[in-house]
Amino acid sequence: MKNTVKPSFANYLKRFTSERVLKNQEQQRDGQLYMNLLYDAYPELHELVSGSCVDPFYNDTRLDAFFMFLSVNWNTAYAVNSYNRRLGL
Repeated sequence: MKNTVKPSFANYLKRFTSERVLKNQEQQRDGQLYMNLLYDAYPELHELVSGSCVDPFYNDTRLDAFFMFLSVNWNTAYAVNSYNRRLGL
């Protein structure tokens, strides 16, 4: 079962920092790692980012735009409502 508590944006960033060294052993680029962690932490927001012009999975040069998008949209009504629906709230 997935974690049902949505982490804060700051905790998402801390998790990336702590897992970065471990994941680098798997040769993931930063954009790949951030997208994979976003999927684990907040699938609804991952869905909004995936395939968009801020998606860094294939292009690390999009990381600045990605972080800006996340910082602005982490608690948006759409994302929060989607998350709450998944939890049945």
